[in-house]
Amino acid sequence: MNQKAHSDWHSPLPSSHLGLWLHRLSDDFQQRTLDKCRLRGHRKFRSSHSAVINHLDPIGVSLGDLATRIGISQQAAGKVVRDLERAGYVERELDMSDKRSRIIRLSAAGTALQCDMAEILVEVCGEYRDVLGSEPLQFFEQQLQKAVGALSEARR
Repeated sequence: MNQKAHSDWHSPLPSSHLGLWLHRLSDDFQQRTLDKCRLRGHRKFRSSHSAVINHLDPIGVSLGDLATRIGISQQAAGKVVRDLERAGYVERELDMSDKRSRIIRLSAAGTALQCDMAEILVEVCGEYRDVLGSEPLQFFEQQLQKAVGALSEARR
């Protein structure tokens, strides 16, 4: 295939489009957060664990409820829970009200991780504020919230 025919067949996305910038920003935010977690000793924590950790507490929740909260399948939630259990961040116990089910709750290490994450998120947001300024960052966050809300509503 000659170069002309190839360029007609495949039209790459523009090098500057919204999806690219949102993806890069998300990657940057995630990497900054992970780096700070590791500096605080959470070396087994992965970005894929974030959604689960954010929906757990010391009281606990069933796997089905956890999967529903996060919006993923029970199988996917179960895989992440197993990873977190091996890393020492969660514990699973038999559900006394339903012997077929297990309750997933944060361990002491998981509670410490959640506390560290709260501080880390403030730090990372501060880094973005330092770059963009307080008012522009606040406006940007408001615009993102508006877009997510409107686009989510339009999809229903």
